Amino acid sequence: MDSQLRPIIPNEIILALAFFGVLMIVSDLLTIPFQWYSTFVIEEKFGFNKTTTKTFILDKLKGYVLGAVIGGALLSILIYLVNTLGPDFWIWFGLLAASFILFVNMFYTSLILPLFNKLTPLGDGELKSAIETFSKKVNFPLENIYVMDGSKRSAKANAFFSGIGKKKKIVLFDTLINNHTQEELVAVLAHEVGHFKRSTSFGVT
Repeated sequence: MDSQLRPIIPNEIILALAFFGVLMIVSDLLTIPFQWYSTFVIEEKFGFNKTTTKTFILDKLKGYVLGAVIGGALLSILIYLVNTLGPDFWIWFGLLAASFILFVNMFYTSLILPLFNKLTPLGDGELKSAIETFSKKVNFPLENIYVMDGSKRSAKANAFFSGIGKKKKIVLFDTLINNHTQEELVAVLAHEVGHFKRSTSFGVT
């Protein structure tokens, strides 16, 4: 592929973008049948799948656009630093990568997630009060609580939190709220908060 692209693309940055872009798209296209089978056959068989063909296709297209914008920008900067700084490129790119990861952790729920799912603030009531009471009890820095339309894709229930420092946001799947008691919901959150308290990797409920 490099030998085919290099004669027609003299610019190193554009060449790198084209090379990895083609590689990523071809690789993803080859795995689409397996993704389709997993969603529309296996998940459907056990009653979990709620994804429509339209949602599946839109998710793929949005993923391509995000990959092109974010991945393309990072790759362009990396190639530029390699060509400009030589062996010392990794220092500056490391700082950039760390800043990008920090940014994503801070704004994932407010900027990226809404592109795929609808987030609605949890209304006042017993559930919200129970979550806030638990958060205060364990000193979890809670800022907002949202409900996500997880039923748009799956019947599985889950919850997670995002954010850094004292700006934590809790996201509850609507399937979790619809299928579990208040006590069970708080228990699920306790599991997620446990990851935060013990600095362990995030699990799926």
